[in-house]
Amino acid sequence: MKKSNDFVLLTALCSLVYFISYLTRVNFAAALAEIVNDLKIAKTAAGIAVTGSFITYGAGQIASGIIGDRVPPRIMVSVGLLGSAACNLAVAGLDSIGVISAVWCVNGLFQAMMWPPLARILGENLSFTEYTESCAFVTAASSAATVTVYLSVPAFIRISGWRASFVTSAVCAVLTVFVWFFGIARFDKKPTAKKQADQKKSGALRQFGATGLYFVMAVIVLQGMLRDGITTWMPTYINENFSLGTGSSILTTVILPLFSIICVAVASRLMKRLKSEFNVTLLLWSVVLIAAVLLALLREFNMAVTVALMAVITGSMYGINLMLLGNLPARFRDKGCISAVSGTLNAFTYVGSAASAYGFAAVSEKFGWGTLIVSWCGMALAALILTLLARRKWHRNLQKSDN
Repeated sequence: MKKSNDFVLLTALCSLVYFISYLTRVNFAAALAEIVNDLKIAKTAAGIAVTGSFITYGAGQIASGIIGDRVPPRIMVSVGLLGSAACNLAVAGLDSIGVISAVWCVNGLFQAMMWPPLARILGENLSFTEYTESCAFVTAASSAATVTVYLSVPAFIRISGWRASFVTSAVCAVLTVFVWFFGIARFDKKPTAKKQADQKKSGALRQFGATGLYFVMAVIVLQGMLRDGITTWMPTYINENFSLGTGSSILTTVILPLFSIICVAVASRLMKRLKSEFNVTLLLWSVVLIAAVLLALLREFNMAVTVALMAVITGSMYGINLMLLGNLPARFRDKGCISAVSGTLNAFTYVGSAASAYGFAAVSEKFGWGTLIVSWCGMALAALILTLLARRKWHRNLQKSDN
């Protein structure tokens, strides 16, 4: 079915913004090893910047979500991109890891200004069916950006040094602001008096108990733990268990986002058939549970099998992310709080991400990798139960509106 010009333009603009937002966020982690060598600092000192930006990004999601229902997306996204560009330029010119860490934490706050207003502007201008399709493209743009970063940063390092990658990202962000600001103008609707009244009467936080979103928040924490925990520690696991050295880290960091693009497309197609974010989420968690059990049994059998199973798990997490953080907030369009629901839910992803960064390492060091992988089976089973509870609560208490 041929899509309207408005759908194509709006999807392209939002995908571009999300692509650039990842370009200006993931680049630090990709250049981390070279930054450590160039500045002659400890890995733990350099890691503070990444951990700090994780925290500020997650915390900023809640505030940005609430503000995003009141401030025009055109303005909010532009400020976020310009702020992130400034942070990238600053990092390129600094030598003190303490100052760099502080700047990168501020970058996390600017990055938090992207997704909630994007969800809002898509939800307000597209039917729910169009929204789900557009959201899949926007989500895939983040994976494409991650692949781009991990392939381009090594090239920058060889040619002109790690700082050039930050300057280039900043320039791309500034150029994107101009494209976004003028291209999105006709889609950026002013809130009506009715919408403003709805926002005051039925804010996002009031919806959580009635619609089962508290259960969803717990599911999202588990999703964040598996998605970012495996992405962070898979290279270490491969190196320790198969002794393939640092080359394996390049393989694993590139293959995961590549596979996630496929999984996002699969999840989007499943949504068309099953017509329910919760049903798709249940199916994906079932796949994760099976993959985790197989991984626990076959983890020392073959490296390719191990990487494939971990890719299935993380890819499924991106599909669940699309359902619960992309599609679900659009159900609150009539209540005028798409951005707030999106931002609040997204914040809990990073609760899980932060927990896995340290938790996975602690469990693997104390009990071994085998115990850690078995814990993934338990997490998948717990998520299945929580999703069932969330679906039950949702269908009991929320009157759905599919346009």
